[in-house]
Amino acid sequence: MGRFEEALADYDREIGLDLGHAAAYLGRCCAKCELGRHEEAVEDYDRAVQLDPDSAAVVAAG
Repeated sequence: MGRFEEALADYDREIGLDLGHAAAYLGRCCAKCELGRHEEAVEDYDRAVQLDPDSAAVVAAG
């Protein structure tokens, strides 16, 4: 839908509630990529992998 700023805010809130939620970091990574914030996206991706290295969603995104 192209509402990446809104998605980013939602992921920020979700991560604020649960710092261990790998899927939220992965979603935020994708939103940041769409917004051209690639270095920040890599940080979120790395955090998602740290939290859940075996997750199919994390592996597929990499």
